[in-house]
Amino acid sequence: RENYKQHLQLLQEKIDNRQAPFQPIKNGTIQLLQLPYRHGSARAIAAAFKRQALISTPYILIGQHDNFFVRDISYLTSIIQYMEEDH
Repeated sequence: RENYKQHLQLLQEKIDNRQAPFQPIKNGTIQLLQLPYRHGSARAIAAAFKRQALISTPYILIGQHDNFFVRDISYLTSIIQYMEEDH
């Protein structure tokens, strides 16, 4: 449990300092949801969705803190445009 708290503290420091890769672009934000103990990613994501005040956009990209994009993902814009069209 102590390791988990230390891990969260380190992540929060990186977010606060905008240390790569924790650098939001444009008007984006990065928020660290700190749960009382480690839940695993699926339960942590569910906990975030239960806190609707954290979510203010129609789309969310969930990225794990230890799994970074290594290639261009600009194609996501086309996917969002497709989802917004009437099909």
